[in-house]
Formats: sequence, C-alpha cells, structure tokens
Amino acid sequence: MEFARTIHGAGTDLLNLISDILDLSKIESGTVSVEAEEVFFTSLLEMIARPFRHEAEHRRLAFEIQTDANLMRSMVTDSKRLQQVLKNLLSTHLNLLSKAAFAFPFLWPRMVGAKIIPC
Repeated sequence: MEFARTIHGAGTDLLNLISDILDLSKIESGTVSVEAEEVFFTSLLEMIARPFRHEAEHRRLAFEIQTDANLMRSMVTDSKRLQQVLKNLLSTHLNLLSKAAFAFPFLWPRMVGAKIIPC
C-alpha cells in the first residue's frame, strides 16, 4: 500500500512540477495570484515528507522531520507556494547530504497576541 501511495505521490509531484513551470511564466508576466487557505502542519509535513523518505531509504539515510513543540496547529497561507518552498529546501538538503542521518527541523514563529516570537 505504501508503494501505491509513493507512486501516486510521484505522479502528483510530476503534475505539480509542470504546474510550477507554468507558474514561472505567470510570475514573469505579473499575473500570479495567491490562494490563501488554512494549512494544517501535520498533514502538510507528512505529504511533503513521503517522497523524501523513500529517497533517504534508497540512500540508506535515516530520515526525520522534527517539529517544534510550540508549532501552531495551522496557518493561513498559499498551500501550493508553501509546498514548493519546503520541497525545494528538502530536495537541496538531501542532495547536499553525505552523512548517515537526515533531519529537517521544522520551526515556525509562535504567535503571541499581536507579536511574533521567533523560535
């Protein structure tokens, strides 16, 4: 079942890559739009981590996404753009890695009243 999810995720990633390329032309023409929605971190991180776990296993690397205990449950943002950024960060980190472990700390500023407190 996990392999089926990985294959499905790879197909989805390919479609998203094509969409990302089309987005670049929108950015260049100044017609890109932001689609804000509530994004739940647990589902976001699991969805993004799935293909990277497979690659880490293939390279015999330990893989872990660490979340800050104070991480908010969700935030309102453009989910697609956030996923693009996180996938690029993970991909770059994995490609530059030569150690036996792969940890990606996911920290986010905490909202306290009207202040943002960096982690």
